[in-house]
Amino acid sequence: MYHFDFDQIDIDTFTNLFLYGMIPDISAIIYTNILFILGSLFFTNKSNWLKLVYVVVNIAMVFIMLADIPFYEYTNQRLSISFLNINTEFSSNVLRYIWDHKGLLVIWLFLCYFIYKSFSNPKIKVSFLGRLISIIVVIALSVISARGGLGLKPITPYNANDYVDGQFVDAWNNSIQTIIYSLEHKELETLEFYTEDRLAELYNPIQIIDSSQFKFRHVVLIVLESFGAEHIGYYHKAKASLTPCLDSIMEQSFVFTNAYANGRTSIQGITALLGGLPHLSVDPFISSIYHTNDLNGLGDLLSDHQITSSFYHGAANGSMNFNLFCEAIGIDHYYGMNEYPNSEHYDGNWGIYDEPYLQYCADLIMQNEHRSFSTIFTLSSHDPYQIPATFFPPIEDVKHPIQKSIQYTDHALGQFFKTIKDWKDFDSTAFIITADHASIHLDKAYHNPLGKYKIPMLLYAPSINKDLLNGISLKAVVQQTQIPLSIQYLFGINQVESFAFGGLPIADQSAFRWHKGKIYYTENIGSEEYTLVYNGDQSTFYNTFNDPTLKDDLGLESKLAKKMENKIKAILQQYNNRMINNRLRPDNEL
Repeated sequence: MYHFDFDQIDIDTFTNLFLYGMIPDISAIIYTNILFILGSLFFTNKSNWLKLVYVVVNIAMVFIMLADIPFYEYTNQRLSISFLNINTEFSSNVLRYIWDHKGLLVIWLFLCYFIYKSFSNPKIKVSFLGRLISIIVVIALSVISARGGLGLKPITPYNANDYVDGQFVDAWNNSIQTIIYSLEHKELETLEFYTEDRLAELYNPIQIIDSSQFKFRHVVLIVLESFGAEHIGYYHKAKASLTPCLDSIMEQSFVFTNAYANGRTSIQGITALLGGLPHLSVDPFISSIYHTNDLNGLGDLLSDHQITSSFYHGAANGSMNFNLFCEAIGIDHYYGMNEYPNSEHYDGNWGIYDEPYLQYCADLIMQNEHRSFSTIFTLSSHDPYQIPATFFPPIEDVKHPIQKSIQYTDHALGQFFKTIKDWKDFDSTAFIITADHASIHLDKAYHNPLGKYKIPMLLYAPSINKDLLNGISLKAVVQQTQIPLSIQYLFGINQVESFAFGGLPIADQSAFRWHKGKIYYTENIGSEEYTLVYNGDQSTFYNTFNDPTLKDDLGLESKLAKKMENKIKAILQQYNNRMINNRLRPDNEL
């Protein structure tokens, strides 16, 4: 609480921080004292050894907790393993640092004495049965406490959003917890390819929509689980279609035929679609050590314009931490399996079958009396591709089970639009339909670093005047991180600074993604399409139209190749350094 303004903390907030803050505190105590706990259960006669473990571990933990008080002022983040790696100045001046904080040193020495004196190892005689019961109870309570309760997943620093407002996330967390969490996750490297001025010229994720001729009352983003482009009939009209309903919608829509996912998992896809953050490192943002960073909130921005936001996902609440991510970006309402009224529609694996769940979504969306933004994320086309026994796919002879589940989700999508077409606000609603990522690849044409990221992306708005979209090339390269700004554009939100690694398709016709340790950067240049592949040390350059499998390296002699290499280095420098320094909002600039 040292660095927080007490004028902003009322008694309820303080009580929540104090009481709920014990959850990560107890978890951290269990993790760090696990050796002592087990030793106390099984080696009661080794009191000297137990005392040494207890004293050394807890003295070290208290030192770290106290050290974080001044560190936080410098980093604006709880401690993690990355701190010493990126702060060589501290490492080389550790003695001066200790001397500058003598008061904390005195407190630490006092607590060292208290910890030393607090150890006790009483000799209590109990029966074998009593001892066995006590061992089972202690282990069970320790496991539950270390996990932070009986939730679906163990707590992480990101769970702070469950208990406190975003501004008090770091007050809820503790340094031991964030360090333990960071041990399992790769840190980013500070990059210095360019000066700050040159960097801003090459690439700047702070963006402003100058003007928009749209002002839709509602926008609905539909994210289809694992719907890679290779499974969409619209793109392969010579084959029998798995997606007749989606095809029909696409025939009436503005379809981007060259759309890329920013990642290969749902976590990466949703982060890009709603947060404007691409996947450019080993760890997805949601599970990285930077996940408590203050992220640009699409929900917060929409709320400022009196637009209510909701996220619908029929999986178990807490699945992939989407509920926590939604809270972090200011989404007003999260609807998971817990909120769904009929448990008979549970598929036995992931959650609610798509058809009844999409009907549920349609019913709730149509109840919106005011402007709204809704995200619907389907799930039936996720492994193990469970579909109702009452649904018979039109195409039974398939190569892989996913193709039957895609047919089912397509049918569910058709039923959704059949219902929502009767909504009084249907004509004032824009629907963006895309996928979280591509999936199983059965067509050899997609067995390459580009094809593995191809997804559908379209705008369906029956009332739209097509002349308003003049200038948008439907063959342009687009990516998921362009969706947040596009949502603002459709709502007519102008002259507001936003943070996203992707602009409007009118001006930004490029896509980038991390694939097996390399960054793939694809861009439209006139009627051609080129891809530059950067491995952190050197680059290769390809004409994607002529060489979609990236076999013929054109070299870096051309001005275009050098320009694209400069661009991707600038993107990486912006991504890494902003992530490390917690600058993921327009108002977090230096």
